[in-house]
Amino acid sequence: MSRLGRKILLLQEVSTPGFTTPKVFYGKTLNSSDEPKYKEQLTPLGQRQQYIVGGEYRLRYVEEAALLNYSYDITQTWIQTTFDSKNILSSQAQLHGLYPPSTNINFLNEWQQRNAVPPLDNVLNDQWTQW
Repeated sequence: MSRLGRKILLLQEVSTPGFTTPKVFYGKTLNSSDEPKYKEQLTPLGQRQQYIVGGEYRLRYVEEAALLNYSYDITQTWIQTTFDSKNILSSQAQLHGLYPPSTNINFLNEWQQRNAVPPLDNVLNDQWTQW
């Protein structure tokens, strides 16, 4: 069945983060320097997994089906994740696969570049929000 002439109103993805370090360290590695430093953090392999998933979505929904724009359009995509570093990094890696940096049409103006601060857990951002 052809997708031509159809309009997608909503496409929703529910996913888990990529490969992460364990919740509990048992100290069973032969070399203590091989032991992960942080618990439940996204690994480079996990980032690569999410990047590959994003690339597959690009192939399916941008190139083959033409359901999404070639370039990232902020009005077309909405991302929501829990406030957890492994989930945030997984989402970012997936978006980099879906929309590689070379396809970005949205540019920050000078003021936005100076004042762009990501929200940090348990940190007061008053210094960034007050004038």
